[in-house]
Amino acid sequence: MPEMEARLQGCPVYTVVNRNKEFLLVSDEQSREKQLGFFFFSQDDAQHLLGQVKEKDPGLAKSASIMQVSLDKVYRFAMVPREKELQGVMFRFFPDQREVKNALDLFQERGLSATSMAGVPVFQAEGLTIKAEDKRYVPLFFSKNDLDKALESSMKGAGQEVKVAAKKQLVKEEKELKRMERLYKKKSISEEDLKEQQERTERIRSYARDPSKPKVDVGSFEQVLTEMQRDDDEYSLWRQVIFVPAGASYFQNSAEEEAT
Repeated sequence: MPEMEARLQGCPVYTVVNRNKEFLLVSDEQSREKQLGFFFFSQDDAQHLLGQVKEKDPGLAKSASIMQVSLDKVYRFAMVPREKELQGVMFRFFPDQREVKNALDLFQERGLSATSMAGVPVFQAEGLTIKAEDKRYVPLFFSKNDLDKALESSMKGAGQEVKVAAKKQLVKEEKELKRMERLYKKKSISEEDLKEQQERTERIRSYARDPSKPKVDVGSFEQVLTEMQRDDDEYSLWRQVIFVPAGASYFQNSAEEEAT
């Protein structure tokens, strides 16, 4: 899926490799027969694993290093048949624990008693979009701090312009809701999918009334990726998603010009 890979370009993850650039695998604590390979969203977490390797096997650690790879290459790796020696190996994403805490804090603000986060958190502000190549996209941030900065930039002096853009977004959401209602009647989607769009439309409606306080949502990167893969409707909202890598300050300028 070239389009999917394009959405993931420039988003770095880190893994530990040996001198031949081969994955350094670790044993699963629950099943010693299984081996795991990790892609870390924080270089510090990758460094921690490297430190553990040095303690357990100093000889191996001498040739081990941290390698940065882009998520589009990880996606491509996941889509092709694996080499024989990697068959049976489980690869997992390891989220930045600071962002996991940010996600749990958001859950608690909503009165949810969540103590863990399934998957890698991605953050989204209702109504915030970015325009590129004459198309408008919905940015999902790997860093809550980056999202906060983008919101701060986008809201400066926006005033009535933001309200107008928010209302345009509401029209799109209501159109999408009607489309999903038709699909639900045909039993093409689940009640859960319909309810999710209903809630999203209502949040946008609330934001259009008061854009000074945009609602921030958090979800799972893996779940978003799954929805993008299985959705073949080119007009679907999933097709509008782009991922913003942590520390991508360039987005702030775009957000300032194209906030909705």
